[in-house]
Amino acid sequence: DVYKRQGLLNATATATALSANVAVVNKGVAAAADAVWDGGTKAEASAVGIAGDGGDRSRKTYLAIGTDEFKSEKETIIADGADSIDNSGEINSTSTANAASIGVAVAAKGVGVATSTATAESRAAAIDAGSEASVDEVYNSGKLTADSTARAAAASVSVTNEGLAVSADSVWDGGTKATAEVRGIDVGAGGETLTNDGQIDALADAETASASIAVSMKGVAGASSTSTSKADAIAIDASEGNDVDTVTNNGVLNVDATSLAAAASISVTNEGLAIASGAVWDGGTGAESVARGIDVGDGGDVIENTGAVSVSSNSAAAEAAVGVAVKGVAGAIATSTSESN
Repeated sequence: DVYKRQGLLNATATATALSANVAVVNKGVAAAADAVWDGGTKAEASAVGIAGDGGDRSRKTYLAIGTDEFKSEKETIIADGADSIDNSGEINSTSTANAASIGVAVAAKGVGVATSTATAESRAAAIDAGSEASVDEVYNSGKLTADSTARAAAASVSVTNEGLAVSADSVWDGGTKATAEVRGIDVGAGGETLTNDGQIDALADAETASASIAVSMKGVAGASSTSTSKADAIAIDASEGNDVDTVTNNGVLNVDATSLAAAASISVTNEGLAIASGAVWDGGTGAESVARGIDVGDGGDVIENTGAVSVSSNSAAAEAAVGVAVKGVAGAIATSTSESN
């Protein structure tokens, strides 16, 4: 398939997901729950400027008269997965995903359970030749901007005058999550030939925040929360597969990946037991950022670069756990992990 274009192209995708669960009882069990076992409240957004067909496409014509003894069958290839893309125009691809969830459970006497989590996933690419193992040729001389942002937040609050109060997100699975992926040019697998003479800006921003608060005036209060964020930005990506890729870059590449994650677990009791903890067994709250100018992965690849490449990768993670027992026992433990590549 052949794609040749010029002029301005804007591709924008925005996804927003919000949920609130509230449960109140005078006596008994109050439960306010999100689908924490399946990522909770989800927002997914994807924006692509130029998209290759991603694989073979065919059309089959079948003609039969009376019985199968008199038939005609013809298959025509209408797209073979091998793309040739020539772009000289400006492309702006922007993707934004926002997700938020809150759960509140109040039991005057009894059990209050609140669980909330949120997941935001965003992907943006200016040129995507598809992921199939076909041989693609890409030439770009236009200015490409790909910007991906993912934000997720969750809050769980449980209160009881007497009894058990528990608040948590999906701490066993990374808690509240935000993933932002961005590619200037993505050619997938196959022995690709890629030449870039234009400026490429690839920007990825992932942010998460989660809070769990449990209050029991008399009894047991338990709170647990964590969050995970990842920002992945590559200007030119030919890393998929083990084929021999040829990449020539003469343009300016600007890459920025920023990942922020925060979580707080707070438990309070006037008399009894108060426990607060994050996912300490798995590194706790985590932020990861990955930034690459040119990535060709495995294989005997050829890279020729004469352009200026600016790469910035930043990540920060913070987690707090607070346990308060005016009379009784209180315990708290927290940890966080931050990684930039």
